[in-house]
Amino acid sequence: MRKYHPDDLEDVAEILSDYPSPTGRAWTRRAVDEMISNSLKKQPDGVLVAQFDEKAVSFAIVLYREWFNVAYLDYIQVRRSGSARASAIDCSRSV
Repeated sequence: MRKYHPDDLEDVAEILSDYPSPTGRAWTRRAVDEMISNSLKKQPDGVLVAQFDEKAVSFAIVLYREWFNVAYLDYIQVRRSGSARASAIDCSRSV
C-alpha cells in the first residue's frame, strides 16, 4: 500500500466502474474525482492504493477523527479480477 497520487485517478475510476455506487448509480469520472478530492481535503494522507504491475488494483480511504482519537476505514474497493485482486488482498492484510 502507498499514498494516492493524482496519476492513480484513472485506475481508481476503472476499479469503481466495475461496481455501482452505494445509491445504485454508475460512477462517473466527476463523481470519482469528487470523492477522492473530498477525502484528500479531510485527510491528506488518507487515500491509499495497492499496485500490481504498475496499476492501482485496490484503493482505500482512511479518515482520522481527532475528537475520538480514532482512524477508521471509510471506503475500500478491490478490482474484481484475477491475480490483481489476490495481490490487493495480500497487501491489505499487511497494513
